[in-house]
Amino acid sequence: MSEILSKSGMKLFTFDGSLVGQTFDGKDLSEADFSQRDLEGVSFDEAMLSNATFSRSSLYWVSFFYANLSKCCFSEATLAGVDFKHAMMRESIFLDAKIIRDKVSLPTDFRGADLTNACFEGAVVDGALIDSSTKFAEDVVPLNLGFCFAEEGD
Repeated sequence: MSEILSKSGMKLFTFDGSLVGQTFDGKDLSEADFSQRDLEGVSFDEAMLSNATFSRSSLYWVSFFYANLSKCCFSEATLAGVDFKHAMMRESIFLDAKIIRDKVSLPTDFRGADLTNACFEGAVVDGALIDSSTKFAEDVVPLNLGFCFAEEGD
């Protein structure tokens, strides 16, 4: 048995085996510590993950569709082909993170996400998608960070 713990060490969830491909849709995993984990194919759609930590983790084809990721830490994480569409990500930290395309050039998708006051200091952003409804702090120019506007119909 494996466990997902909060930052304070409290057990939040128990599961058998690897996290790869697991589904946590709609779960409250606020303050969960997913540091240094392989999260390939994990689904967190509509999950509550505020204050969770994903530092130094590998997030490949992970889905956070409509998830609450406010004040999450993705420092030094690698994110490839991740779906952040419509996620609440206010004040999240992507310090030195790699936000890149997956092996078949699918970009990480932030369309409709709220990234108000998110920190991208030192982050490498390669073509991550945004649209006119993606929110950033007023002083952030997302195209200067490596974000791209999605084509109509994408």
